[in-house]
Amino acid sequence: MCVVTSDLQEAIAAVSGAYCPHDVKVLESNRGIDAVLETSGGAGRQPITLRYAAPVKIDAGTFDNLLLFKTYLIGAAEATQGRNARQRR
Repeated sequence: MCVVTSDLQEAIAAVSGAYCPHDVKVLESNRGIDAVLETSGGAGRQPITLRYAAPVKIDAGTFDNLLLFKTYLIGAAEATQGRNARQRR
């Protein structure tokens, strides 16, 4: 599956379908979000690529079994799971 959109609600719906319901806050409203979501593989164990052109804050709640790999092409990121947090700038 591949979803490319500049509509925030469409991006949230696509990511919610791949992961779970979540909230997204665009941190700089003067830019479009230009979201890209790509999935491959079988259900439950599929690699997912997600990119936003604008700075965003995503709250996906709590996952019992989540393995997260982060790759940075440009920009900064922070990921928090429980009491563990990692930042990349």
